[in-house]
Amino acid sequence: MGICICDNCYHLKEEENEDGSIFCSCEYGFPSEECDTCEKEECDLTCEHLDPISETTVHCSRCGKAMSIYSKQEDGPYFCMDCYLKEDSSL
Repeated sequence: MGICICDNCYHLKEEENEDGSIFCSCEYGFPSEECDTCEKEECDLTCEHLDPISETTVHCSRCGKAMSIYSKQEDGPYFCMDCYLKEDSSL
């Protein structure tokens, strides 16, 4: 048994119902019909559309501080929280 493969995939998107509740959907559909109502934290399913989320290290465009992000796009600019919150926004 492993972790849910959908939890680590870019294709899984959270959406909001009309009543305000949140549900997850996948543009390719879930790997199994049971996934839609699954409450398990682990499974052993596979998916041919799996596009895994990976950790990437980027640097703040202002101060150069290294940061870890979870994104496919490595192009910046990226800002650390300190630089982002500074009033002087001149780059």
